Amino acid sequence: MSGHIDAVFKSVDATFIPAGGSYIDGVWVPAATEPVSGFVVNVQPLSDKELDFLQRGGERILDPRKIYVNNGNLDAITLDGMWLFLGQQWKVVRTDNRPWRKYCKVTVDRYDDQP
Repeated sequence: MSGHIDAVFKSVDATFIPAGGSYIDGVWVPAATEPVSGFVVNVQPLSDKELDFLQRGGERILDPRKIYVNNGNLDAITLDGMWLFLGQQWKVVRTDNRPWRKYCKVTVDRYDDQP
């Protein structure tokens, strides 16, 4: 998707914050991580099939979207974390990242209780 800009769907600047932490005596302890900025993402709605798949997981889905990463360091994107774009925080639901092919598709859902 490198350099793919579509006039129909909106491309915006985004920041990725990877989930960090480690196990200490068998207990997961979250730790702060450095945000990775410089991404341009193309925001698109989910198809009915993709939405149905997410709803079967039993988790409440508030505002699902899929994003395609146009530009940025694809190697810095991990399977979990949080995205910041459109002035909101979005949790990662699913990631398909293939940096060797310059392709990254991420399914995200907006966190509750944001201004």
